[in-house]
Amino acid sequence: IEGLIGELDIKLLKEIEEQDKNLDLVPKKFSINSLIDDSFIKQCYQLLEIEEGKMEQIWDFISDAYKYAPKHDMFDSKYITDPELFKILGNIKGKKVIDIGCGDGFYCRMFANKGARMTGTDISGKMIAIAKSLENKKPQGIKYFKGDITSFNSKNKYDLALMIFSLDEMTNLDNLNKAVKNVNNLLIKNGKFVFIIPHPAFLQFQSTKAIERTFKNDFTYFKSGYRYQVKILTERGDVITVPDVHYTLESYSRILYKNNFYIEEIIEPKVSKIGKKKHLEIWKKELIMPFYMIVVA
Repeated sequence: IEGLIGELDIKLLKEIEEQDKNLDLVPKKFSINSLIDDSFIKQCYQLLEIEEGKMEQIWDFISDAYKYAPKHDMFDSKYITDPELFKILGNIKGKKVIDIGCGDGFYCRMFANKGARMTGTDISGKMIAIAKSLENKKPQGIKYFKGDITSFNSKNKYDLALMIFSLDEMTNLDNLNKAVKNVNNLLIKNGKFVFIIPHPAFLQFQSTKAIERTFKNDFTYFKSGYRYQVKILTERGDVITVPDVHYTLESYSRILYKNNFYIEEIIEPKVSKIGKKKHLEIWKKELIMPFYMIVVA
């Protein structure tokens, strides 16, 4: 079984790396540290504390970083969450799938390659512009539109809705509830909602060589809606800094139940076999505790 999993990991890794290899990326020596600095993030937090609805501006700014440090190059996504996500979804050929918080369209392109009929939406107009530009360069039939999941409605129905590290960016419990309610409205009867979040129970321990989470002194697990900062290391050595929001497991489960979802499965993904083989020096805490949760509802 370990041998088979190893072969699957290698195949999956090649597939992920192949996906964007022909895109116009900057040289590997380029660093985005100058693009995303602490002073900007502090301004973001001040805006979020004073006024809701600023997440669009934040992600418009961060979009520059994503052009230079593709999502597939982030250690934790590449070697922890992605392999497990692809196993969970299995054969999605012919299924109508919407990726909410699609960013530059990385997962839309991945799943379109597997035969899914993909739609991507994001709150950032600049992210959508990047995704559309990549679609124009290599058409896969993916539809993109700018939208805020807390407020938009659509007559289109989907077999599957994905929120990959985007549900945990809702700025308060009310917006979290609106997002889940609108996801329900997007799905066919018995449609599935799959989302990935940082594991809420171990959040304060999740600072490693690959990712760093910074909290103020007043952080407690029980404080749903708590905003914090995340610095993510890519395999090329670049760093992306993003804002994030903490919610308790109780908050997630109550809101899912309130909006007519039942939890089918919770997965706490481990470092993949090839991840251990390639970067054993990176993984320490990740080998003894779950950093992420994948929820199928």
